[in-house]
Amino acid sequence: MIGPEARCAPFTSPPPLFSLADTDQFAAELEAAGFADVAVDEVERVLVLDGADALWSMLTVGAPPVQVMFDRIGHAGRDRLKASLYEAVEARWGDGPIRLANTATVGHGTAA
Repeated sequence: MIGPEARCAPFTSPPPLFSLADTDQFAAELEAAGFADVAVDEVERVLVLDGADALWSMLTVGAPPVQVMFDRIGHAGRDRLKASLYEAVEARWGDGPIRLANTATVGHGTAA
């Protein structure tokens, strides 16, 4: 079980998921890899969900890493996590739709 005493060391650099979020760094990586005519664009998508139930379902259905976490924290931990999510949704969006903006950083270039 994961308890409240569990701590994670802070990242000293962006975690891998965000390692290319800096567009200048992303372009430099592409150029260093030998690409020419490099460009990096940000593409935004807004996801609209009906409410907390839809958000919970999206986050938990068909997501193996989430299932692994649930296995570790047990039913009581899952219930606490769900309650916390619902409280956060209520505080931020109330009964209205949930609007989540997601930005992807997309790099492209020509093979040299």
